[in-house]
Amino acid sequence: MTDEVRVLTDGPIGHIIMNAPKRHNALTMDMLAVMGRALDTFEADPAIRVIVIGSSGKSFCAGADFGTIRAGKLTENPYAKFIDRLENVRQPTIAALNGGVYGAGFDLALACDFRFGVRGMKASIPAARLGIYYPPDGIERVVNRLGPEVARRLFLAADTLGDMDLLQSRFLTSIVPLDQLSEKTVTAAHHIASLAPDAVQGMKMAILQAEHQHLDTAASIEKMMRSFSSAEHKEGLAALKEKRTPKFDDPTLG
Repeated sequence: MTDEVRVLTDGPIGHIIMNAPKRHNALTMDMLAVMGRALDTFEADPAIRVIVIGSSGKSFCAGADFGTIRAGKLTENPYAKFIDRLENVRQPTIAALNGGVYGAGFDLALACDFRFGVRGMKASIPAARLGIYYPPDGIERVVNRLGPEVARRLFLAADTLGDMDLLQSRFLTSIVPLDQLSEKTVTAAHHIASLAPDAVQGMKMAILQAEHQHLDTAASIEKMMRSFSSAEHKEGLAALKEKRTPKFDDPTLG
């Protein structure tokens, strides 16, 4: 495993930490491979309820490492492939943005379900400055989640967005001081992990389908009806009646 990616767990939370601060966590092929394997491992583990993507240094991610791209002959875009994989992982995901977010790093963060940023951070997609036609999946993701006007600013004008722009555009879930980012992220991750996992993961998939305008309504209704006879629902009702916090970490609920 490359030292440029750290993978660890904290109870029900899986962490993937980009660790190449000298180049602002620009993503190499090796880093993408390690991160992809980490997603596979976390997704296969029912004990992992939330995945957090973080980084070391002063930037979250400077995007693609273009030296790596030029060094190889690509038959597909490995960045787009990994980011699509991240978006569709079954667990909710949180991006902890400790600083600047650029290019593919912006798309990586946007593929997560929640994004916590820090005061003073900036973000941009410099494709137009570099003569690059950005991957269509990334363009679609920005349009779907942030709207066409924000997409025009990012792709056509190559604008740099400040922290308040990012909050107002709904790119950021919230902004905190840098020294509070870790606490904010961990608290949110453990809160989500405490909720009913089957319900949460099923609704995440429904949200993604609806966002891309191909919600399987019949399958969603079937899941909804099954949930009323599930162990999770039984535990939720019992906790409500007994005025206590539900315990969805009980393996017998699976």
